[in-house]
Amino acid sequence: TDEGGEDGGNEGDVDEGGEVGYKDGVVTIEEAGTMKQLLGSDYLSITSLKVVGPINGDDVYYLRKMLGATEFNQADRGILNTLDLSAASIVEGGEWYYKDDYLKIIKLHFLMGLLFAMQMRKIYRKNSKNCC
Repeated sequence: TDEGGEDGGNEGDVDEGGEVGYKDGVVTIEEAGTMKQLLGSDYLSITSLKVVGPINGDDVYYLRKMLGATEFNQADRGILNTLDLSAASIVEGGEWYYKDDYLKIIKLHFLMGLLFAMQMRKIYRKNSKNCC
């Protein structure tokens, strides 16, 4: 039997969970980036969740909040302790879900540039003493 369907699974296809929305601990997503809206305003109080369908960076951001990621304020941290992504597919799109990484990269490049400039200054000073 062909369990995968005829088209091989496109971004909007939903294999499990049936109707789009949130019910009985299962969120069924048809369009990536809409998970938070489907979960509703009490999404931080969910303790167990199965995700069915496509998710992107926006959805991962909110999953991190729900899981209690420490970079969020205590009031913005959820209590999710069971997460099932076996029926989810990660697709391209959405915003950064871990913005601090980007800032760290910028800081690292700045520091490397600063260290390089300092090293070049030392080389210049050393060579200028021996010149002429």
